[in-house]
Amino acid sequence: ISIATFLLAISGAISQWPIGKLSDIFDRRRVIVYSTFAAGIFAICAIFASGQMYLPDGLSTPKTWFYVFLILFSFTSLPMFAIILAHTNDNITKEKFVVAGAGLQFVFGMGAMTGPLLCSIFMNIVGLNGFWIFLAIFHCLIGAFGIHRMRIRETTENPDSQFTPMPESITPLGMELNPQTQPIAEPTRSFDEFRSSLERRLKQMNVFINLDKATNKDK
Repeated sequence: ISIATFLLAISGAISQWPIGKLSDIFDRRRVIVYSTFAAGIFAICAIFASGQMYLPDGLSTPKTWFYVFLILFSFTSLPMFAIILAHTNDNITKEKFVVAGAGLQFVFGMGAMTGPLLCSIFMNIVGLNGFWIFLAIFHCLIGAFGIHRMRIRETTENPDSQFTPMPESITPLGMELNPQTQPIAEPTRSFDEFRSSLERRLKQMNVFINLDKATNKDK
């Protein structure tokens, strides 16, 4: 169990970059659909390699393949939340990012709470392989829903959610190039007004200095 958990965590962490990069290049919905169906296929393959079911000699596989399919399943499954959140942000304005993220986190939390309960019930009915069958079914359902949404609505660009390339070391010029940067207000006071205000303050300071000197002489 410790080895399987370690492989799941490492593979899921590594997959964030390549899967996320693909979602930036291609339609995010396509990446979601392909990844979820791939995760479902790898879950089914893990059943054949788990050794928890009787298979003919021609279909039996070494235990090593179970870990391979486990890594591939984690590689395609764990980045899904990040890609779905990015796809949501692509279709809303920046002012709604926090609200949308909170809603997705709530739905994700509800699934994280109810999923293990439903999966355990399913495993009691089907057996130990019910874990992978449960994951395969739900990943295929997500992929099917993605195909359904792609047929209903085409991909549209959201000008309010465009990526703005910026240099690694930001400069004042780089801030000016960012279209989201608010313009800096010009100073309202002129130089003459500033000079006259400074002269008044200097005169007030001289008055206080003279009063202090006169007080010291009286003492």
